[in-house]
Amino acid sequence: MPKRELIINGFPLANDAVGIGAYGLRVARGLLQRRAELRVVPVIAAPAWLAARLDFGGDLRALASPRPGHPLLDQAVWSARLGAHARARGALLFSPAPFWSPLAPSDSVVCHHDRIYHHFPRYLGRKFVRHVLAYRAEKFLRRCRVIVTESEHARNDIAKIPGVRAESISVIRAWLPQEFNPEHARRTAGGVRKKYGLPERFWLYVGGYDYRKNVEMMIAAYAQTAGKTDAPRLVLAGRMPPRNGPFCDVEGAVRRAGLRDDAVIRPGFIDHADMPGLFGAAELMIYPSRHEGFGLPPMEAMGCGCPAICGDNSSLPEVVSDADYRFRDDGQEGLAKLLSRAATGRLPLNPAFTRDDFDERKAMDAYVNLFNGIEEK
Repeated sequence: MPKRELIINGFPLANDAVGIGAYGLRVARGLLQRRAELRVVPVIAAPAWLAARLDFGGDLRALASPRPGHPLLDQAVWSARLGAHARARGALLFSPAPFWSPLAPSDSVVCHHDRIYHHFPRYLGRKFVRHVLAYRAEKFLRRCRVIVTESEHARNDIAKIPGVRAESISVIRAWLPQEFNPEHARRTAGGVRKKYGLPERFWLYVGGYDYRKNVEMMIAAYAQTAGKTDAPRLVLAGRMPPRNGPFCDVEGAVRRAGLRDDAVIRPGFIDHADMPGLFGAAELMIYPSRHEGFGLPPMEAMGCGCPAICGDNSSLPEVVSDADYRFRDDGQEGLAKLLSRAATGRLPLNPAFTRDDFDERKAMDAYVNLFNGIEEK
């Protein structure tokens, strides 16, 4: 008897500059590498107009799908198309990002990473369609065979959605890709430092600039520390945010803090392949976010041998388990105290960190067992 297809939603995989896209790519590639162990045949499905941005060769199925021209509507139309396609083929449907389709098969597995929009409603904005899609994605979870998330915090949050069965939620931790290791990070650090014009010593922020990321507070705490000690310069990686919408006012925060412009370096977009070297070159990774479903950047930094400090909230204690490497995020004093400690004596790598907690094989074993378990029933 031929194996059933496992149709993987390729739409979110085209944007690996955000956490959901990066995670989805890791899952999709991992499943393709482990196909011999699966009781289903993994196939990546994407709209034809997006397929050229995905490098999956013969494992990619491009489907005709209308493109209204607005990202939210493009996603909504594609989701309906994908659900109908999977149902017509009797396939098992897997989306590595939040998903909704009125025609999806009952055998659907969805990664729902967090409910940040619930805690920070500004994320939904004023667009009616965004509110509708968020509501529909939560409602769709009630009929999913399995909901996958990455932390116990996110599991507990998702379980609060009315109608969602707690027993349907499975936690599979994110994992460290092989290239995020100390040896590779050290070997490539010099080239990355030269490529982006970075100083010999610096502290690093990576993780985006939407307002929950709390970057303005971090800049104020850094200025407080730099005014009293010989602190390394602060590198803010990634493109600077627009001035409107739910984003941090980075430039305003630098001005208000009274920092010299050269104290805060903005190298712009960092190629994904350069991330290990960036962490390898940094003395410290600072992650002041007020809420996360998991927290990939601190994990990746520690994996490269770079100590990471973060806010003491949501899922972050599950990633950075050393309590003295976390700070309260509702004021700058806690972070400034940690930064002063790092400035006077370089922090060692987080003592409780172990790669085994973020092991790729364990995570992919869990995914293989999940899909095989559905086929056995």
